[in-house]
Formats: sequence, structure tokens, C-alpha cells
Amino acid sequence: MNKPSLEELKNVFGSKTYSRGFNYYKNGHVCLGVKKDDKLWGKVYGTGSAPYKVQVDVSDKIYSRCSCPVGSMCKHGVALLLKWINCKEDFLDIDLFKSNLRDKSKDELLDMILSVVVDDPFKITLFTSSKIKTEKVVDLDAIKKRVNYTNLDYYDHNPVYKIVNELEPVKNLAGNLKPEDAVYVYIILINKCLELYLEIQDAYDLEDLIEECVEDCCNSLNLFDGEKPIYLKEIIDLVLLEDYGFDVETIVFAMATKNNIQIIVEELQAEIKQLEGAKSSNQYNRGKLINTIYHLYRYLGLNEEAVIAISRMELENKDDYLRLGKALVSAKRYEEAAKYIQEGVMLEDVDFRLDVLFFNTLNQLAVDKWNDMNLDLLKTVAVRLLNTVNGSDKTYTSIKEVFKKVNKYDELINIIKTDCSDDNKVSILLYDGYLDDAIKYAISSTSISSDTLIKTARSAKDNQKIEDAIYLTIKAMKNPWIDVDDALIELIELTVEVTSEEKLKDMIDHVEKVDVAKILALKLLNRDEEYAYELLLKILNHLQKAEIKSYAKKLSKEHTINLSQKWIQQKVNRSHIHYNDAIVMLKMLEQLMDENEFRIYYYNFTRKNQGKKKLIDKIGFLEPEIV
Repeated sequence: MNKPSLEELKNVFGSKTYSRGFNYYKNGHVCLGVKKDDKLWGKVYGTGSAPYKVQVDVSDKIYSRCSCPVGSMCKHGVALLLKWINCKEDFLDIDLFKSNLRDKSKDELLDMILSVVVDDPFKITLFTSSKIKTEKVVDLDAIKKRVNYTNLDYYDHNPVYKIVNELEPVKNLAGNLKPEDAVYVYIILINKCLELYLEIQDAYDLEDLIEECVEDCCNSLNLFDGEKPIYLKEIIDLVLLEDYGFDVETIVFAMATKNNIQIIVEELQAEIKQLEGAKSSNQYNRGKLINTIYHLYRYLGLNEEAVIAISRMELENKDDYLRLGKALVSAKRYEEAAKYIQEGVMLEDVDFRLDVLFFNTLNQLAVDKWNDMNLDLLKTVAVRLLNTVNGSDKTYTSIKEVFKKVNKYDELINIIKTDCSDDNKVSILLYDGYLDDAIKYAISSTSISSDTLIKTARSAKDNQKIEDAIYLTIKAMKNPWIDVDDALIELIELTVEVTSEEKLKDMIDHVEKVDVAKILALKLLNRDEEYAYELLLKILNHLQKAEIKSYAKKLSKEHTINLSQKWIQQKVNRSHIHYNDAIVMLKMLEQLMDENEFRIYYYNFTRKNQGKKKLIDKIGFLEPEIV
């Protein structure tokens, strides 16, 4: 389990909540702590007589829940975390406990269970099998009314906590019902939670409740002894409603058996029939149900039936062709798959997933099995994909292999040169070894990215095409969005070392990004200090005190003094918050300049800034030393 830092706790909880939680921890309010994986549970006393129950999760980001009125991210969560950080040994470790249980004999385990039950007879329910629990008979309509009565209170400071508190007892009640009744209650709960989830942001507690209800519903279905599926229509409605990653469709899988699969599939097919139409939402839900049918068969090991079910569906759009193509490919029926995929890619809409599958499937077949494939179609689909990939992409490799199979690789290269965007064109040509062509297009392009320019420049350098490498480096440096990395630094160093004075001046005049200019200035110091000084003046406003001091170590005394003086004046003109940095630099100048020279500079500086009373007061301590 990751141990968060104290600074992280302050940022996540806020300084006020952290401070209060720290006091609770320090004063011993944490009375119990349990740990499992990346979660902590504990009891933390507040101002009342009974402790609050706290849960903290640090698996992704720190989040705490609590039974206190605040509900989440409270001081009790801070106290529990601080206890964990400082006193791990005080926490009970569930994983270690489970390991210890495995080492105990049957008699020892029985003694442990009996001691718990004797101390608290009601805890016998924890160790009683679900089949011999007393099954409660309840009014399901009354439960439904109670659940549906739960609504979001926008005036409540913690509406999610209130909702969960209202619905959680219903979930607990369902655990004591007979399986078919429990399934009904879980369906009602999931439906209501999903309805509320649409209206609430950051509803972590509600997410947990939905996931628990889905899991418990699946468990209840596993206990159900009936042959026919129950509440199938209601479950399908949940599948259509949910699109937030709660895996509601697993409920369908939990009820499916080889004996009832046909009933489930027929109900799904009837729903699919009703969703036929042009609306995109209908198409999406239709696809979701078709996928459910396919994966249901595969879940039950009926792979051939899965493919048959998909192949019998109407092919209305590219999603349908993609789904059928993937099913046939998974069954290694490549020739049949290629036929349908070819029909799909010829439809008007674009689906890059289908285009990729098109080339991947062709690569699984001998050319004589390509169903009279024509070259124009290959070119059309290739152009669509080539503008989404670079040379090292697996998709490009697949495209290239297909064109090689029909002895049309040269035509593919021509397509790349004429129909691809400049970035994709150059990247692919570099990958395939067409360096001269890549350099030509990179030099002539007006839209190519700086990343591609640097990649091309590096290849040119590695192949001793130094002039081209320098030209491309200078071109890339004129882009304000260029990324600073080792390749760029290496190319800047090369350019400064060997380029002409004219090109060097061009670099200084047109470099856009400050971080790049700083690197360039540092490299220029090794060749021509005047150029470095000129560039530093250009970016003076972006330099920090430490950077000025760093450059000063390599600059001449004259340039250091001039640069520092200009920097000081810029800073004091901008804001009083820079006065302390300016004073540090003034002290450096006092040491660097001759006594009389500094006296004159100090006099002129104070006169120029005489309206800045705060500054003049701060630097007054220098005056006795120079007057």
C-alpha cells in the first residue's frame, strides 16, 4: 500500500481539515485500524460518545468516507491516515489474518467461530449458509415505492451520503430474501441509482452502491434454481440504460445457461428489432445488445453458435460489418471475413477500425483468396489509414505487406508522397529508408511539426548530412511549440559548432521558445560570447536570478555587469515582489564593480527609482559603504 506524504494530505483534504485531523490523531482519537490492499478501515472518536466509522481508499487517489455528518474527506479520514503513516504496526492486516487462518486446524477454527457467537449470539447469521437463512416474505411493491421515493435533495450539503443511507438498508434487506425476490430488489435499486447518477458529480459512494448491487444480483441469480430466466426484460432495460462502466450486462451472463440461452437470445433479438432505425442512440444500443448475444455464446463456450448468431444479424452499418468481421477472424474463417470486411469498407462512412481489420485479414490469406480485390480499393483504404499512422506503426506494416504481396510497393510509396500529410509522409519515408525524400519534403513543408523536423534532422546527422541537419534544426527552433529533449540539445550543439555566422544570426533572431533560447545561449557561450549576450538580452525578462548568476560565471565581467544591471531595473519596474532578488544582485554588483564605478551606478540607480520608497529604504544599507 502506497504511503501518502503529509504534503499530499494537506493538498487533498485542505489545510484546515488536515490541521483538525492532525489534532485528532495526536490526541489518540483513532481507536481501531484495519488494512486490506489499498484500503483502510477504522473507528475514530469525535466529540460524541461513540466513534465514527471511517474508510479510506488510496488505490487511485486519496478518498475517504465517514459516518459523521460531513460524510467524506473529513478530519476523521485525516486522523486514520496519519495513524497509518506513523503507526502501521497498530493496524490489523486482513491479508495476514487470512494467511494465519489457513494455518489453523479445523478444531481451532471452530473454537474461534464459537467464541464469537457466544459473545454475540446475533453474529450466528455471519456463519450461516444462505440456504438455511430465514427467508423473509416482503411486499415487493412497497419496496419499489420506497426506492422510487428517494430523490436528490439539492439543498443538502451532502446529497450522495443521504441517498446511500436511504438505499443501503434496502440492499441489506435483499440479502435475506429468496433469490428471485432479491434479484427484483437489486434491479429496482440499480435502476434508481443510475437515474440519480446522471444528476450527480463525484458520486463515489453511489458508484460503490451500484457495483455492490450488480455483484449481489449476480450472486442471487447463481442461487436461483429455476430453469427459465427471471426479470429478463427489466435486466435488458438496465443494460440499455447503463453506459458508465458498471458492467450491468454481467447480470445477463449470471443467469445464462446452455439450457436457457435460446430464451435470452430471443428476448434480446426482439429488443434489437424494436431499436431498428436511423437514430444514432438506437444504433448504439442495438450494437450493444448484438455484442451481448455474441459474448453470451462465447461465455458458455458456444463459439460456433456465437458466429452464427452474429452472421444472421442485418448488416446496417460499418459497426455491423466490423463486428461480423472480427467474429469470423476469431473463428479463423479468414476468407469469409475478408468478403464481408471488403463490403464494409466500401460503405460511405469511415471507420478506421474496419480499415485496419481489412488489411490485417488480407495478410492472413493468399492473394488468390482475395475475392477479386481491385487495386483502387486497396489504394482508397490505404490513403485513409496512412494519414493516421507513422512508419513504425503496426498498421503501416500491415498495409505495406499487402502491397508487397501484389507487387505494388512502389505505388504505395507514391501514394505516401502524394496523398499523405507532411508529418505522416516524412515519418513513413524515414522509417522505410527514403532519407533524401524525407529531407526534401521536410525542408519544403510549411505545416510540418517541429517533432518531425527534429526526427528528420537527427536522421540526417546520423547519416552525415550535416547541412541538412542544421537547416532542419534551425527551422524547428522557429516553432514556439517545439519540445525540449536530448535530441534537440544535441542538434543545437552541433549547429552552434559548425554553422555559418549568417545562420547563427538567423537562429538568434527567430528562436521562439524561451527554454530553447536558454539552451542556445548556453551553447553560444562556447563559440561567441557576443551572440550569447545578444540572445540573453532578448529573453532577459524570462530569466530568473539563479539563471543570471549561472550565465555570469561564463560571461566576461563587462557583459555580466551590463546584463545584471538591465535585469535589476526590469525586475524593480515590474513589481515590489522582486525587490529582494534585486538586492541580491546589487550585492553581487558591489563585489564585481570597482568602488567608484559602483558608487556612480548606485547614485544613478537611486535617482532613477526615487519614487519607489520601499526599494530605496531596503537598499539603504549599501549607502555607507559607497559614500
